[in-house]
Amino acid sequence: MSDKENIQFPINQALLEDALKIKQERALMRDRISKIEAKKNEVTPSVYQKVKQDYSTKLNEITAAFLEKKTDIDRELSTLYETRSKVAENLDQHKEILEELKFRFDLGEFEKPITEESDYMIAAEEGDYFAPEAEESKTPHVLPETHSDITKKTALTGEARVIIIEGEHSGQEYKLKKETTIGRANTNTIVIKDAKVSRQHSVIKQAGNGFVVLDLNSSNGVYVNHERIKEHALGDGDQIQIGDHILQFKV
Repeated sequence: MSDKENIQFPINQALLEDALKIKQERALMRDRISKIEAKKNEVTPSVYQKVKQDYSTKLNEITAAFLEKKTDIDRELSTLYETRSKVAENLDQHKEILEELKFRFDLGEFEKPITEESDYMIAAEEGDYFAPEAEESKTPHVLPETHSDITKKTALTGEARVIIIEGEHSGQEYKLKKETTIGRANTNTIVIKDAKVSRQHSVIKQAGNGFVVLDLNSSNGVYVNHERIKEHALGDGDQIQIGDHILQFKV
């Protein structure tokens, strides 16, 4: 089975449970209406019509609710399939990067080998998080200059930081590590509690003497200086927008 086929995302369990409950209620109403028809000769026509009308009305209401839930489930599935496709595409891109890095090592560009366990590990957290593994080596790997969306701006490692200049906790400053994750989940280095921010939204990663910001397949994207990016080498003063928050990169 291929890596793409292994990519799975859990559907909204509460939505499924609600739909199942409504489906069971609908089946119960239809069963009782069938019993009404079978026993209609045991009561007067007026009682038969009254009881049948009550259950028919309930059945129509439950059916409408069921169809509404079905629409919600279809929409949820559509979003999941779209996300799965994007993640699979992202996986292909990262595999190509890894292949390129290994090839460049074979050509003698790097002093240490590139492996999935060290310099460029593709990781997945909760289905939508692809990011390089944190590297503690004294000789950090440098992304090739030919990679798309990376400019030639650089920053000095150790002095780099981001400052929240717009949004909650405005003015708060974070010194950048070799890998600084940003998102709504509490496991991130920088936690932003914003409905427009994905659980694992973005990562700022050291690349040689500079830092690169990457979009981790977020729903609402990452913007640098008002332009949506997938990867971008940061320069002093660059403004990173994530949800309704703006962080400024400083060196």
